[in-house]
Amino acid sequence: MDCDSSDRASLLKIKEQLGNPDELSSWLPATNCCSWDSGIICSDTGHTIQLEAMAGMYGPIPSSFAKLCHLQFLFISGTSISGSIPDFLVKTNLSALSITNSKLNGSIPESLSLLPNLRVLDLSGNMLTGSIPPGLFRGGPV
Repeated sequence: MDCDSSDRASLLKIKEQLGNPDELSSWLPATNCCSWDSGIICSDTGHTIQLEAMAGMYGPIPSSFAKLCHLQFLFISGTSISGSIPDFLVKTNLSALSITNSKLNGSIPESLSLLPNLRVLDLSGNMLTGSIPPGLFRGGPV
C-alpha cells in the first residue's frame, strides 16, 4: 500500500528541517514513503507508525513531527539533534519515544505526560537538566 499523502509531505518536511542528510536520500517526493529504506514502518492504512533515524542529522526536533498523528514509535540515536524537547510531540500517538546520545538540552516537558499511550521514554546521553516530571510516573511494572 502507498503511504498516506499527508504523512509523505510531513516526512519530506522533516527531512528538509533536518538539513537533508545523506541518510535520508531515499526520501523522494514521487515514491512510496512506506518503502523508503530508512526505518519507516507504516500501518495497513499507509500511515507512518514508526520512524528510526540515526547519524547525520542536526538542528532542533522538526515541528513536522506534530503532523504524524499516527506515529507510535520514534527512535533517534547518535545524532546532532539539539535544542529542547518540544511540546508539539503530544500531537502524536507515541507509545515509545527514544532520543538518545544526541544534543538535547533543557528540561523534560511536563506535556509528555499527556501522551496516554507512552510506555517507553529513553532520553539518555543528552544534556538535559532538571527532574523528571511526576506526571510521567504512572506506576505499574518497571
